[in-house]
Amino acid sequence: MKDDLLEPQPNGTVKMSLAGVAFTLRRPKIKEFRVIRETLVALGTDSIDDAASAATSVKKGKLPVNLTTDVDREDKLLDWWRLVFDTLSDNPDDLPENDELPLWLFDAEVIPQLLQVWLKSPQVLGASKDVTEG
Repeated sequence: MKDDLLEPQPNGTVKMSLAGVAFTLRRPKIKEFRVIRETLVALGTDSIDDAASAATSVKKGKLPVNLTTDVDREDKLLDWWRLVFDTLSDNPDDLPENDELPLWLFDAEVIPQLLQVWLKSPQVLGASKDVTEG
């Protein structure tokens, strides 16, 4: 597996490789997704008034602007990634130390793309089956 990789799968899981360590992030359940999304929204807000605007940005596939430009939020964003791995990864204890993680985790397009992978319905592989059949 490549040193750094983020590869969405048809079933909604995401294969990742960070610093040469392979991970699979499963698709979150509704409650897990809400926690992950709300935590992300909170990172981009300094007040409750900013939360609605940030939530709208995240739903539209964009990170809140001040999150992508505020260097002081990097540690919080790394904490968010750790939450994602702790919740969804098959081996969260193998996540490298913060300083060993790739810089592209801060890319403003990566997180919204990840959220969109989870929101899309899974593509069923193989022959379709009528759900009314017994």
